[in-house]
Amino acid sequence: MILPLRYENDPILKQVAVDVDLTKLNEIKPFAINMLETMRANDGLGLAAPQVGVLQRIIVVAFEPYVLINPVYVEDESSSRAKQKHIEGCLSFPGLFLEVERYQQVLVVYKDVEGEAHEQYFSGKQSVAIQHEVDHLNGIVFTEKVKQMALLHARMKRKK
Repeated sequence: MILPLRYENDPILKQVAVDVDLTKLNEIKPFAINMLETMRANDGLGLAAPQVGVLQRIIVVAFEPYVLINPVYVEDESSSRAKQKHIEGCLSFPGLFLEVERYQQVLVVYKDVEGEAHEQYFSGKQSVAIQHEVDHLNGIVFTEKVKQMALLHARMKRKK
């Protein structure tokens, strides 16, 4: 089932999502499948639960692993603090593309839909997608990560 997306002026996008109750994973599985279908139907690389109106810490991404529940970044001695810029879009901001600086690599601790714990490094496009979606869980949208002039320019370009 394709879920309705929430768009840029929706206040839910500015709210912090709560941890998923892991005793209710049977309810989460069908929701996660619907999130994946919604992401794919909209040609997205990722989707966070708040983008479909649910304030829970669930993200889906277009690469394995597909569903991350209660994802958290972990800093360790091998974590690179190096950053790089990427052009990003967002399903909640159709037609808006911005150059955003993100960490090249992140270590993420999360649960899968079976409740199994994972600790995994992500780099490249995977890292960018995970960071973008985790920002959504924290009430942060990608327009907050750029300078106002860049945002104004991108919005003017979108109108054309």
